[in-house]
Amino acid sequence: MHSLRRALFCLALPFGMLILVGCSGSNIVPVTGTLTYKGHPVPGARILFVPAEGRMSVGDTDDQGHFELDYDGKTKGAVLGKHLVSIQQRQDAIVEREPGVPAKRQNVNKDIAPVFEKYNQANSKKYVEITKDTTVLDLNLD
Repeated sequence: MHSLRRALFCLALPFGMLILVGCSGSNIVPVTGTLTYKGHPVPGARILFVPAEGRMSVGDTDDQGHFELDYDGKTKGAVLGKHLVSIQQRQDAIVEREPGVPAKRQNVNKDIAPVFEKYNQANSKKYVEITKDTTVLDLNLD
């Protein structure tokens, strides 16, 4: 009886390992990049990557337009496939003028201001394809 169990275990073990390895492959790719508009970095932006199916990814730009996409609270990146990209000004893109004076919304550089209208969720027609090789994605918008 023990030898039968051992034989079944030895036969089942390789198949179980194949199943585990097959399930561990992720369709989420870590993505970083830079957002520019007409050659100017776009600071204070939130970039939304919305796939045809699945959860969207979000990235916030720093002062130089650099971003890193977040898939969820634990995972960085974006799901494989075609994504509609939209841009919005971050609500926290504010600056304090003087100590003790309430913070005000940061004035947007006139060279990049149109990006927020042209590529907002209602107007954007910008699509990108995320593949396994997409780790750095520079969005040079015009």
